[in-house]
Amino acid sequence: MLSKRVEDYLEAIYVITERKGFARTKDIALELNVKPPSVTEMVKKLGEIGFVDYKKHDGITFTQNGRETARAIKLRHDTFK
Repeated sequence: MLSKRVEDYLEAIYVITERKGFARTKDIALELNVKPPSVTEMVKKLGEIGFVDYKKHDGITFTQNGRETARAIKLRHDTFK
């Protein structure tokens, strides 16, 4: 089970990548109203888990597993809303 914080980040990255094709730490920070260093720390963790590919200055993209997980989270959150 993923923490609420991880789910929030995955959902934010999903929304941004659906709109732009990729996400940057700045985009995620604006979406979640957090500071960029916090985003960098979480994105590194998400990369270690295998949800995203993160290359400094190149943006953040999902792995196949990450996209599927983020999509499921987004659908579940939309259902609750």
